[in-house]
Amino acid sequence: MYPHMINFIFDANANHYLHTGDIAATASIIAASLISRYQLKFS
Repeated sequence: MYPHMINFIFDANANHYLHTGDIAATASIIAASLISRYQLKFS
């Protein structure tokens, strides 16, 4: 994942780019990816 590509999730103006549901879905995908990477690294 590229950090510069996900900065908009933490931007107060993110709702200007995506709908709330889209932001939530994107955050969920990012969280799942981070959990997966953690599990692979520390398993």
